[in-house]
Amino acid sequence: MQNLKTVDFDVAFTLTRPAPADYEDKDGNTQTAAANEPRFNYSNGVAQGLMLDASLSETAAIDDVPAFNASAGHWIIDAEFFNSEPLKGMGLNEVFVGSGKMVVSYSGGTAKVWAGGQAVYTVASYTPVEPTHICEGGMATIASLSYKPTAISDADAAALATGDFELTPFAPDELFANGEKGAWYDPKPEYLYQDTAGTIPVTADGDPVGLMLDRSQGLELGPELWTNALASIEDDSFGSTGTYTPSTGVFTNTGTGTSTVRPRFNFTCDISPNSHYDITLNISGTTANIAGTSGSIHVGPSTSSFRTISFTFPAVGDSLSITSRLRSDVDDDLIRIVTDGAVGDWEFTLDNISVRELPGNHASQSVSASRPIYKTAGLLQQYDGVDDAMDVTLPSIPAATVITAKATGVEVQYPVDLSAGSYTINASHSGIIIREGQLSASEEQDAINYLSTQQGVA
Repeated sequence: MQNLKTVDFDVAFTLTRPAPADYEDKDGNTQTAAANEPRFNYSNGVAQGLMLDASLSETAAIDDVPAFNASAGHWIIDAEFFNSEPLKGMGLNEVFVGSGKMVVSYSGGTAKVWAGGQAVYTVASYTPVEPTHICEGGMATIASLSYKPTAISDADAAALATGDFELTPFAPDELFANGEKGAWYDPKPEYLYQDTAGTIPVTADGDPVGLMLDRSQGLELGPELWTNALASIEDDSFGSTGTYTPSTGVFTNTGTGTSTVRPRFNFTCDISPNSHYDITLNISGTTANIAGTSGSIHVGPSTSSFRTISFTFPAVGDSLSITSRLRSDVDDDLIRIVTDGAVGDWEFTLDNISVRELPGNHASQSVSASRPIYKTAGLLQQYDGVDDAMDVTLPSIPAATVITAKATGVEVQYPVDLSAGSYTINASHSGIIIREGQLSASEEQDAINYLSTQQGVA
């Protein structure tokens, strides 16, 4: 066991944590460790080792690596990882989950991570650097850690690697896990629409792109906004009368008129400029007297839009269809449902209304002739280099990192001044990441590795 060195914990590691944190003691009681005080965790009375939570910026720096060898060496790590990157600073830039003994070995420019008797991750062109932390990026409980600055055979590494670990693939939304400002554009059909309202999906080669969704916030719909909505029936000048029953959430609108009469429903929700919403509702009617070939949903101001409008309704004739439309001459929080007209008596009902925000800084282009196109060969989103562009409204970011997947490779720009709160995409690409501040070396490499695998990137 030459070259191995045993030292006290406080000599080998320097722990940092900005705030107190809890842990379980040997009696199963929850205790609180002060800032910068290590936590030695137990589970059912069994010691688990040093507990680190990188999400709290808690790390244990490796201050005393014995005779670190940049050419060959191996680590044996007995630990439990939860979305954590082991041996921060060695350049593996990958996150793992699992527990037991992991072996990290490197020799001759190749690095391998061994678990469960096999290599679970390999870097064929590897330039090792002395690690700076035991882990980063998630949670880790370290039972023991050893290092030997010499090569190890694959057979020996496999025999030592008795733990069960899995690689957690990097996704760019990890760069926004703590609420960082920015956007992630992944120009695949499932995130693209031909119109700015988001009602016509992109499905085929050559389709125009009017709306590109931002994936940085997971595309998870926000809470229901309709629960706090106020509702009213349009005034008599449009020939509409009716009621709204808050307890059931049902509008009923009745009237008699000519084709110039437009049955309308207004309701107000807490909606915001430059935001996108999903609206669903049921429409029903007892007569076929609703006139015209289209209806509309209006929402103000004009900078707001919808990703999806979906309706279900029983037969009221072929004369009624609903589309989305923007309106700038109404209050910011007013959503208006309008039919083109009615002849004779009508009864018109709306119920099961839902309004939910789709968070994100989505990119759009309202001018049809200036929309890029989706392509199945080469880069996924292609611009004509003349007037094609997609516009993004962002929070103010004085210094941003912008990473773009281009045909010539992945381009990294920092700092990019986005303090004006806007960004224009006008060049062909297969993915763009915008994030406030400068990325760490490992974050940048993760993003580059991810975007370099996108279609059309050299």
